[in-house]
Amino acid sequence: MKSNKVYIILIVTLFLFAGILYLLIGLPSRNVEKREITILTGEKTAFQLKNGYWQAVNSSYEIGKYDWEKYSVYLDDEYSGEYYLWNDGDNFRLFDLQKQAVHYTEKMLALRANFNLNVKTFEIFENIDYNYVLEMLESHGISSNESLTVNNYLNVDIDSDGKEETIYVVSNAFIEEVEPETTFSFVFMIKDNKTYMLYEYQEKNLFGNALKPYIHSILDADGDGSYEILLTCSRYSIEKPIYTLYKFDNQKFKKLASDE
Repeated sequence: MKSNKVYIILIVTLFLFAGILYLLIGLPSRNVEKREITILTGEKTAFQLKNGYWQAVNSSYEIGKYDWEKYSVYLDDEYSGEYYLWNDGDNFRLFDLQKQAVHYTEKMLALRANFNLNVKTFEIFENIDYNYVLEMLESHGISSNESLTVNNYLNVDIDSDGKEETIYVVSNAFIEEVEPETTFSFVFMIKDNKTYMLYEYQEKNLFGNALKPYIHSILDADGDGSYEILLTCSRYSIEKPIYTLYKFDNQKFKKLASDE
């Protein structure tokens, strides 16, 4: 009789333990998988999070499915309102709720999600303190005398820990005064005096192979409270820029989606 009671207690304990594990691990995981978001930019870039997976939407047929849907639109990182979007083959156009065309010249980000949206506003500064930049150049065998076309930074709290990180963008892409042997671009973050590489490009300089990066948007793209970085890289001529979404996770940046 006593052994039966012990057996029952063990079974109940195991069920309770399994239930607690589900509440701590399984339920949050299922909630994450239920989060969905569509991210659109003015240059007909489309990223989608669905069933826990990110994808870049590239086909004209699939992108056409976003036409005349309503989105929360941010212009230069400020919320502008609800708009309909329609793609003209090259870009997404804005229309108000009466479906009247709306002209815009600002940087555009359109979002639709089943969770609360958060988009950071940020200011870009010209870099006058070259210490971290010089360290980056030297670590890649690049002369400190190299001419730069981009050398700026911004401060932002990426991981919502209450402390701002600094993100640097450095490049010699599209330089006109000289003909460098290599073309390079680096985007990196300084956090607690440590360097974390977000993006790097370094190749022998050939006509048309340069990539010039800049931070397009900073947003909580998956609803977890931390912020992802939408990076765009301009290319020569009229080629469409490359957009890539990055997440800082486990002390490193990882690529979530790219239309490269």
